[in-house]
Amino acid sequence: MLKSFKPVVTSFMVVVLGCSLAACGQNHTVNENAMRAKNNRNRLESKSLPNGLDLSHSAKQLANRADQVTGVNKATVVLHKREALVGLDVSDMGKRAIIEKQVYAALKGQYPVYNIHVTAERGIHDKIGKLDNGLTNGHPIKTFAHDVADIIRDIGDGVTGP
Repeated sequence: MLKSFKPVVTSFMVVVLGCSLAACGQNHTVNENAMRAKNNRNRLESKSLPNGLDLSHSAKQLANRADQVTGVNKATVVLHKREALVGLDVSDMGKRAIIEKQVYAALKGQYPVYNIHVTAERGIHDKIGKLDNGLTNGHPIKTFAHDVADIIRDIGDGVTGP
């Protein structure tokens, strides 16, 4: 009787161990499938925006953020598609380059979808101000896209990027 008892107990232990391992694996599979479905749903929801970009920010929001940087007296921002032109009136022209880099970092960190172009050069800031005045006063600007491209070129020629 003892000889037949040992194989039965061993078989029983193997079956119990196999069932417990199968149950663990099945529970893990269920959790994995649920997580996979949740991740797919999140991907679909994020694709609901075109290219996943949110361009609903206003120029005033960006200007307010730039004004918060130390050394900036006044910031003027003009937005065109994904381009953000930022003109600065700074308190210390000796620290102009540092302030430009700080404003760039602050805006790029908060609004990464924009190509941000920052300048504290007086002449270019005046051009940005004229574009902004034309937009806010409701005057149609026929050459707006061309003017934006010219200002971006002027900023690129005058200042190396941060």
